[in-house]
Amino acid sequence: IEVLAKNPKLLHSNIQKISRVLRTHTLPTQLDTLWLLSRIPRHPKLALALWPLLQQTLKTQTTAKLEKTLQVLLSLFPRNHKDSLFQGLAMLQHPKPSVRRAAVRLLSRDKPQNPGWVTLVMQLLKDPNWRVRREAVQTLGVWGPYAKKAEKAVQACLQDSSYAVSYASQFALLKIRKK
Repeated sequence: IEVLAKNPKLLHSNIQKISRVLRTHTLPTQLDTLWLLSRIPRHPKLALALWPLLQQTLKTQTTAKLEKTLQVLLSLFPRNHKDSLFQGLAMLQHPKPSVRRAAVRLLSRDKPQNPGWVTLVMQLLKDPNWRVRREAVQTLGVWGPYAKKAEKAVQACLQDSSYAVSYASQFALLKIRKK
C-alpha cells in the first residue's frame, strides 16, 4: 500500500485488493491501511472511486476505524471541494452516532461555505446522543462569528441534560459572539 499511496494511478487499479484488506484482515491491519490511504495527496477522482469502498467500512462497530475512514474520505478531496462537502454533509445523517460525531468534527476543519452548513450542524444540537451534541456545539464554536445564526440554539444548549454539552456551549457562545 505504501507503493500504491505514492502512485494514484496504480492505486486506482488495485481498489479491489484494498477492499479485501479492509474487509478480511485484523483491525490493526485495517487501521494501518486507512492510515496509508490518508497519506495520498488530495485527488478528487481517486476519492470518488474509493468512496463506495470506504463507505462499506463504515458498517464496522469500531469507533476508531469509523473515524479514520471518514478522515481518509475527506482528506482525499481538496479542501472545499464540492464532493467533499457533499459526502461530509451526507454523513451527518448516518444512523451511527460515532459516524455523525466524526463527520461534524471533520467539517469543523473549514469555515462554513454557505449558511446551509450551520443549519445542518444546528440540527445535530437535538441529536439523542450527547457526544454528537457536544461535537456540534464545539464545531459551531470553532466557526465562531460564521455561526452567528446558531447563537440562540447554542444558548439553549446551556440547559442540556449532559454537563459536557452545556460546558462546551459556554465556550462556543464566547467564540460565536466574538467580533
